[in-house]
Amino acid sequence: MKSTEVYACLKEVLGPWTKANGFKRTKSFLGWFKPHGDRFLTFWFQCSRDGWDDFAGSKFAVEFQLDQMSEPGGLGTRARIARFLDSNQLERAHQLQNDVISKLEKPPSGHFLLQSAPELRDYYLSKFQLLSVPPTNQSDLWLRYHDEDDVRRWGSFVLDALPGILRSLAP
Repeated sequence: MKSTEVYACLKEVLGPWTKANGFKRTKSFLGWFKPHGDRFLTFWFQCSRDGWDDFAGSKFAVEFQLDQMSEPGGLGTRARIARFLDSNQLERAHQLQNDVISKLEKPPSGHFLLQSAPELRDYYLSKFQLLSVPPTNQSDLWLRYHDEDDVRRWGSFVLDALPGILRSLAP
């Protein structure tokens, strides 16, 4: 999936909620913001620079900030999604990650990355291994996907977590 397809899917899932809750679109990334006192509460999605791989798929991050500016990348309070999740949500994220990983098909033995240096080959093959432990609040959690269904499931996950996350970031 191209990043534009991922963003379109996430916009479809989250757009109605953000509009109903007074958020406006950011100019960069797929993000939304709204005023909170003298600052702005902003969150956005960022696809990985690794790009798309037909076998391993890709991933995206969700980031939140409370800052003087409304655009992503401010210097105020800023953190990725894992920081705000409770233990049940972290376990659900673990389950969703493994759901994606379990349906990936490993590349054929002649795949060019399997012919590369051992470190690169091992790194690539690690993308096909189920995760043994859930992420923690300190994890740099990137949400893995291989198809539109995965992106929609992650979008719903984020949507369910949003009210609590936003209350936590900006009480």
